Amino acid sequence: MGLRKEGILQVDDVGTTALPVDATIVAPLPLPVTEDYVDRIASAPTFKTVGVSDIQISPANLSRKGVELILTNSGRISLAFDGATAVLDSGKTIFGPGGRFFMDRSDFTTGEIRGIGSAAGLNVAIQEFT
Repeated sequence: MGLRKEGILQVDDVGTTALPVDATIVAPLPLPVTEDYVDRIASAPTFKTVGVSDIQISPANLSRKGVELILTNSGRISLAFDGATAVLDSGKTIFGPGGRFFMDRSDFTTGEIRGIGSAAGLNVAIQEFT
């Protein structure tokens, strides 16, 4: 429950509470974040067909600033990075259709990306940014 004090509703636990239209939620401010977002250059979109054996999805690229992988059909693909062997249902796994992996600062690498699928003929759409 919240505590109303001088027109401010202060929430002290997690849950779903209907707030009055004029309510203000008081929360600690996050620390300032400095980002260096700049325009990235998108490579030509491409794809890779992945099967039940470990294969390279994208080679190492020292210019890479990000990559997005989308599984366009049913199945699942597990990924490995920096030349490690991909093992099905281990590490980052994409479930299709429409499952995606977007590499950003939290899991960034310029190394090789490898994958293995739960079935033959799985299609991974690839968009890399430099």
